[in-house]
Amino acid sequence: MRTSGYTFIVNPNSKSGLGRKIWSRQVEPALKKQGIPYEVFFTKYRQHAVKISRKIGTYDTSILPYEDCCTVFTPRHPRTRPKAAEVARIEEEAALPPELFDEAIRNAELVVLSLHRSAPSV
Repeated sequence: MRTSGYTFIVNPNSKSGLGRKIWSRQVEPALKKQGIPYEVFFTKYRQHAVKISRKIGTYDTSILPYEDCCTVFTPRHPRTRPKAAEVARIEEEAALPPELFDEAIRNAELVVLSLHRSAPSV
């Protein structure tokens, strides 16, 4: 089971090593600067994150459905490299009224997240 603070599971080899770079250059320094307690686990092989999350007792929580706008409107098997012409065709077929876009822009909200010294226990 986890201790107090935040727990991170990092794939150091993701995106040709970008995972480790982001962790060591951005995330970890910010946590240390703010004095936020954390523990980090680096994955070493396929499905290792699943094994780690089960061992530390977070797996069941990590697979709970959470319906936000990203999950509600994301296709089950999204195309990760669509062709521009295909995207334009699909957008045209959707024929959404321009006022929907105007309303979305008018109601857009900027949320700024920052790390605070008194971080809640996870």
